[in-house]
Amino acid sequence: AGALLSLAADDDIEKAIAQAGAIEPLIALVRTGESAGAKESAAGALSNLAFDADNKKAIAQAGGIAPLIALVRSGESAVAKENAAAALWNLAADADNKKAIAQAGGIPPLVELVRTGASAEAKANAAGALWNLAADADNKKAIAEAGGIAPLVALVRTGESAEAKANAAGALWNLAVDADNQKAIAEAGGIAPLVALVRTGESAQAKADAAGALKNLAADADNRKAISKAGGIAPLVALVRTGESAEAKANAAGALWNLAVDADNQKAIAEAGGIAPLVALVRTGESA
Repeated sequence: AGALLSLAADDDIEKAIAQAGAIEPLIALVRTGESAGAKESAAGALSNLAFDADNKKAIAQAGGIAPLIALVRSGESAVAKENAAAALWNLAADADNKKAIAQAGGIPPLVELVRTGASAEAKANAAGALWNLAADADNKKAIAEAGGIAPLVALVRTGESAEAKANAAGALWNLAVDADNQKAIAEAGGIAPLVALVRTGESAQAKADAAGALKNLAADADNRKAISKAGGIAPLVALVRTGESAEAKANAAGALWNLAVDADNQKAIAEAGGIAPLVALVRTGESA
């Protein structure tokens, strides 16, 4: 399994490994491997294989989801949990798998891994899996009901890596499409750390994801005022002006659009110099 873990990182070899029939024995190894190391390597190989769209479906069809969830829940090593969460993260990019992972009970152990994971990578992978799962409407509610909002907010605030913070913000972005979650994220103290991430995020992706979360949160009237009070307008304006990606600029502009429903925020956005970069963004066509 260790050799397959390395080989499966290559796009062409991913397909060749799957076509050679390796998926089922890797799943069997995750399920019944005699050592923690074997399970770790098998889960890691499945994670790499699951970057491929066809392999996402093949792993699910071969029964790979349940043993990966079991490994997240009760794996004998931190790396085993970390690799299994990474595999579920990649698998959950597929719409059918989003539902299958939830139906197999995958959400509570992923939430628990965000809360208590032994490594920054484990927390980041679990948050990434929840990010993808939260694109499904039913899963948005299920993640909230499983207590997922508070640990995701905590990860945005104190995550040990830029990836962990970005993935947690991405999960909150998707969760905040739901009106109840918009309120729950604010009540969990999510606005201030998201504003801070827009301002000082260690990666362009983290800033983009945090701005996306604020955009959705600002659909709520109380949140519009709270984002402004938390100092959110100035960093969003700055992100529109100097964001490193079109996604970051578009998300920041979307957040300002929602914030500007509030009359006081209209004045604050203008005072923060927001009009010129928004006009420039419309002119250059970078936003969706």
